[in-house]
Amino acid sequence: MVVDPYFNGEAFDAYLSTAQPGLVIRILADRYSNDIRGYVERHKAQFQTHIELRRSRELHDRLVFVDQDTCWIMGGSIKDAGKKATYLIPAATQIAKAKNSIYAEIWARAANPELS
Repeated sequence: MVVDPYFNGEAFDAYLSTAQPGLVIRILADRYSNDIRGYVERHKAQFQTHIELRRSRELHDRLVFVDQDTCWIMGGSIKDAGKKATYLIPAATQIAKAKNSIYAEIWARAANPELS
């Protein structure tokens, strides 16, 4: 799961466009959700990948989860990685699991961008 309120289509193209079929990818974003939706739909149609997108205004953090127990915390938006100074810190397993639980709840409340 990618959590970033400012994740956009350009970031999707840079980091997720090579996603392989069989992976389940969830993107939890806000501001550019409608932009991302087009990228996701084209990728799903071309590669038959399982990518879900939801929009939430509850977001502030920028995180990348791998499975339920690995989490990376970013200082800035993923869309600006390489353009601005930032950091990428691995969270301890206990913290990763706790953060995953919090964002799973936000995911459950989040809207599908085409409906919001």
